[in-house]
Amino acid sequence: MLAVIIMFWKGWRVGLFIGLGPSIAGLVGQFFKRVIFPHSDRPKLFFEKIHQTIQLPHDVEVHLHHSFPSGHTIGAFAFFYLLSSLTPSKTGHFLCLILASLVGFSRIFLAQHFPIDVVVGSLIGILVAEIWTRLIPQKWVVNNA
Repeated sequence: MLAVIIMFWKGWRVGLFIGLGPSIAGLVGQFFKRVIFPHSDRPKLFFEKIHQTIQLPHDVEVHLHHSFPSGHTIGAFAFFYLLSSLTPSKTGHFLCLILASLVGFSRIFLAQHFPIDVVVGSLIGILVAEIWTRLIPQKWVVNNA
């Protein structure tokens, strides 16, 4: 949704650049979740297996499987990395880092992921976004003619 808003605000190329990067990162994340680590339990199931209970947030659907890596964190870090790559402001870069980090923190807070899921998710998101920025020439992105 944010990519669509950016598309209307900054042009279709910028919106496409910022929208497709996190989508590709999400596909990479799903490959890790479903193919490489298909049996990674989420915190609720993990602790139930060792007969421990954890405090769960109310009114949140807690998932049980496919914990590693955090897909939301992958998408957030890819999106905000790409957004910051188009922002010359150091304040903008810092704000993007804070917003992406808040997404990761929320995944841990909501008992959906372990910290390692979020850390690896952030690294995958950044790596895919960096590769995306190197594949797509900046001149193409900012030239909205």
